Amino acid sequence: MTIRRRISLSFLGVLTLFAMSVGVYVWSSHLRSQAMEQLNRSLQREVLLSSVRQNLDNIQSKSRC
Repeated sequence: MTIRRRISLSFLGVLTLFAMSVGVYVWSSHLRSQAMEQLNRSLQREVLLSSVRQNLDNIQSKSRC
C-alpha cells in the first residue's frame, strides 16, 4: 500500500467520522428542539390552569361574602 493510498483512506475515514458526528449533532438538536417545545407547551398549560384556579377561588370567595 502506497503512502498516497494510506493518506487517501485516512482522509476518507476522517471525513466519514466527521459526517457521522454532524449527523448525530443534527439528530440530537432536533430531539432537543422537540423536548423544549413540549416543555414550553406544558408550562403554558400550567400557567393557564393556575389562572383558572385563581379565578375559581376568587369567584368562590366572592360568593361566600
